[in-house]
Amino acid sequence: KDDGAASRAAGEGRRVSIEFVVSGIVGAVLGYGLGDWAGNKAIGVVLGMVVGFAAGLRAVHRTLMSANAPKEDEDDNGPH
Repeated sequence: KDDGAASRAAGEGRRVSIEFVVSGIVGAVLGYGLGDWAGNKAIGVVLGMVVGFAAGLRAVHRTLMSANAPKEDEDDNGPH
């Protein structure tokens, strides 16, 4: 029974979820500010949320790809 691996996976899932949500919120807030400056808050919020959503997806993808990458010490095929 490997509780350490399950605990690490749960922590990683929590971190990815928080990153995704925060990206959307930050995008919406920045979009609101930009929309307020430009004179149309609604469009600013929508555009900000789209950009935040894209940033969140990128962060999730980057995290998942790094989690699946082989460890350097496991792939030791070079000269010694």
